[in-house]
Amino acid sequence: MMNSPELSAPNRSPARSWVIVAFLLTAATACGFLLDRHVSLTSQAMIYVLAVVIASYKLDWIESAVCAVAAVTALNFFFVPPRWTFEVENREHFIALGAMLVVALVISHLARGVRRETELARLNERRARQLQALATDLSNVSAPADIVALGQKALDAAFAGPCSLALTQDGRELDLAGDLDPAVRDGMRCCMSEAAVLGPGTGRWPGLLAWYLPLGERGHVTGAACVRPALAADDAGREHAQALCALLAQALWRLRQQRVDARGPKRGATPTAAKHFFGRDLA
Repeated sequence: MMNSPELSAPNRSPARSWVIVAFLLTAATACGFLLDRHVSLTSQAMIYVLAVVIASYKLDWIESAVCAVAAVTALNFFFVPPRWTFEVENREHFIALGAMLVVALVISHLARGVRRETELARLNERRARQLQALATDLSNVSAPADIVALGQKALDAAFAGPCSLALTQDGRELDLAGDLDPAVRDGMRCCMSEAAVLGPGTGRWPGLLAWYLPLGERGHVTGAACVRPALAADDAGREHAQALCALLAQALWRLRQQRVDARGPKRGATPTAAKHFFGRDLA
């Protein structure tokens, strides 16, 4: 299992992002001065464009856009005649600065899209590995408490939380429900009774601040989970939470079926009793 506190891509602190912007602009300006006697103004402009490309791939849109504007401003101030002013004496230089600004902003936008796709691909890969690892771990469990522990660990690793997970004792009441927040407990009970995911983006109770997911399908719900944070637009996150809960429900169902098989048919047992054991009275 993954031990990271969250599967989503790590967020860089704002202060560090602005330090990177300052460093890139300073490095580009220093290179421009070092090559001042050997290269043309166009080559110096390309150095700033390279800094903008790096910023666009590493930083968010706001920081990369600011870096693009600052790069054009620095090129104008330090290298475009008359130097050390913001004036532009040549119309061609003015057009070149405007074109460079447009190109820098376009590059920033495109690089941001590429970076987002890359981060999404990495996130999907981490989620797939987590599902595979959880399925492997669940195949070796022998008690419901172990399933709860693995499930809670998986939810905490995949989402910022706080996340909650609880099973049913008799097909109706949640085990240890008294330890849960009343709103969380009520949300879990409702998702179990409806055998459906509740919360933002589901079309059911969109005003909730979390996703409430049943463990199992209608007729054999064995528990519920509360996952936070929940965003209506985060379809991939909600689907991952559903996949985790599906694995937990399958493990619980398999474990309970093994117990029934081990006990064998009891004298006087009725289909109704077996139905109650599996929680089918929730249907």
